[in-house]
Amino acid sequence: MQWNFFLFIFFNNAIKSVLVIYAGIFFGILPVIFLLINGMVLGFVVHTTMNYGASFYDIVIKGLLPHGIIEIPVIIIACAFGLKFGGLVIKSLVQLGSDKRNTIGTRWRAFMNRTLTASFWVVILLLVAAIIESTLTYTLVRG
Repeated sequence: MQWNFFLFIFFNNAIKSVLVIYAGIFFGILPVIFLLINGMVLGFVVHTTMNYGASFYDIVIKGLLPHGIIEIPVIIIACAFGLKFGGLVIKSLVQLGSDKRNTIGTRWRAFMNRTLTASFWVVILLLVAAIIESTLTYTLVRG
């Protein structure tokens, strides 16, 4: 059970986080939507769980905090790269007709190298977060 839980959590988060970095090419819109949806889902889960009688302390300290220390910041960083990607697209389109167009290729190469490094670290950190979530958080929440 925990192995399947770990695999689902890891692949779900890793694939979506790397995709959101590169989905920023669509003017940074998808990373914003991704953050909004994740925030709404998190709020919905906390609210619904509290309606079923769970304490806010148990939900936050036992359920969110152990894996949220790594997972949530890493997802925010992935979205930040996606937003930066969107900004680069817009800046490049604006500068196509200007004298600064010669530097566009250099900026793109440097940014794409940074996204590869960021993607690598995002996946590694989400692996650690999935291990924590499928073991420590699972144990704490089950009681």
